[in-house]
Order: sequence, then C-alpha cells, then structure tokens
Amino acid sequence: MDAMQEENKKKYNIVTGVPRSGTSLMMRILKMSGETILYDECKRPDKFNSYSYMEHSNMFKPNTYKNWIKENPNVWIKIINYYVQFIPVDLNYRFIYMYRNISESSASLQKYNGNRQTLNSIIKMNTKKHSFAIKFLDQLKCEYAVINYNKLMRAPIPELQKVQKLLNLSLNYGQICDILDYGNVS
Repeated sequence: MDAMQEENKKKYNIVTGVPRSGTSLMMRILKMSGETILYDECKRPDKFNSYSYMEHSNMFKPNTYKNWIKENPNVWIKIINYYVQFIPVDLNYRFIYMYRNISESSASLQKYNGNRQTLNSIIKMNTKKHSFAIKFLDQLKCEYAVINYNKLMRAPIPELQKVQKLLNLSLNYGQICDILDYGNVS
C-alpha cells in the first residue's frame, strides 16, 4: 500500500456540540462500543457530570490542533463546537455533532457557570455557534451524524443507529441504554 492509500485510510474523529449538549455522554458511548478515545481528565467529574467530561486539555488550545489532531488518527477527540473552526481542514474527518434543545442546553450551561450570564444571552450565543458549526461541517464535506440528545434520552435506538451507520459497526444497544442516566441530565 502506498503512502497516499495509507493516508486515505486514516480517519480523524471528533465529537462536538455546544457545551452541555451530551458530548461527554457520546464519548462514553463510543468508549463502551470499543472505540479509542483520547482524553486526559483535565476536567474531573463534578456535580454536573458525575462520570467524566472525557476532554483533553488540548481542546482549549486551538494553536495545537494542527499537530495534535494530525498525530491522533483513528481515535475520537472531543472539541466544543466553537473550536471546530480552528481544526486543520485538509484531513479526512468523521464528526458526531451532539444537538440538545438550545434553550435546555443554555439553561444547563447558565447553571454550570453560576448564572454569570443571562439565559437569553447564552441562548443567542449557542444558536449562533450551532448554526456556524453545521455550516462549517457542510463546507468541510466530511462524514457526520447529528445526534439529538433529547431523542437519545427518550428513545435511543434511532439515534444510536445513526452512530452505528457512521462508524460502520454494530452497537450493543442494551448495554448502551444501561448507561443512559436519565436522572443525571441537567
């Protein structure tokens, strides 16, 4: 196999979404499904997420993206949707975009941030970031699936089927449904 074919086999995998949209939950689902994920526990579990945020400290350093992402093919990395604009655009990407009702994710973020901003300002900001990210993914011409957090929590199978199709692998729906913590969704 020549170098060009080898490079084409590499997938650069990103889970993204506005904060409090279910990105950490999706990283757990991917890990449970046997996918390799990259995180360093830079953000420890807390009262808002009692499991793990599954974030890497480099997520907050867009100037590192060119090397950091390129050095990590075929693993899943979490990048909050605002930072997606800083990724190198010349790679073969797969994205899982987590969408949660904007008012709901914004209220959760407001609570998480200690009410430092008004809910309306957070909703406005998240609406802009969501629109930008979807347009960016379309322009990137990459493979992606939009997973609706609210639907995932109510009736998970159709949303998990989107993930299964993107990954081209079988998911253990029963096992995944067991980790959906319906009481830990603020």
